[in-house]
Amino acid sequence: MVKNQSLQYFIDKLKPHLEYPDLMEACFTEEGVAKLEVAGKEGWVIQKDPNLSYQFWSGFNTIMANSKMGRYDEFERPIVSGELPGGWRWQGFVSKYYVADGFDITIRKPGQCYSLMDFGVDGPLKDKIIQKIKRGARVLISGGTSSGKSSLTNWLLSKYCKHLRVQSVEDAHELVIPHKHQSR
Repeated sequence: MVKNQSLQYFIDKLKPHLEYPDLMEACFTEEGVAKLEVAGKEGWVIQKDPNLSYQFWSGFNTIMANSKMGRYDEFERPIVSGELPGGWRWQGFVSKYYVADGFDITIRKPGQCYSLMDFGVDGPLKDKIIQKIKRGARVLISGGTSSGKSSLTNWLLSKYCKHLRVQSVEDAHELVIPHKHQSR
């Protein structure tokens, strides 16, 4: 149960989508439709839901912005990012001025990674990456939405160089930084 009753209202409406088995990401880009990326399935699982309207997402963006001591305005500040209860990452772009159907919402479950092989990195490249990180090389990790940037970074942080200082720049705090010396 969420302490903020307004936020709880929106989360309750999303439960049928967010509780889908093996859900990795939920995207909402058109009225009444949820597109779900599910582990082990090709393509999107489509769910119809009449609650998923422009008014719903505008209200949700407002609540999310207020919960972060921020501000949402569909013309000047239409993008709100944050974390939902349970660690879900939220990015809401709600504006009839900039988006065809008025909204583009992504909710992602935090990923899990157990080795560099989970990212297709093996052999000499794997050894080279680990060597450089152990020596304290600066690392920039970039990629598209849901490409595994946070998962890879969290895995690397959990395995190497706990004595080094770590600086991160994130709009939503997704990284678990076990290092004593860190700044965000």
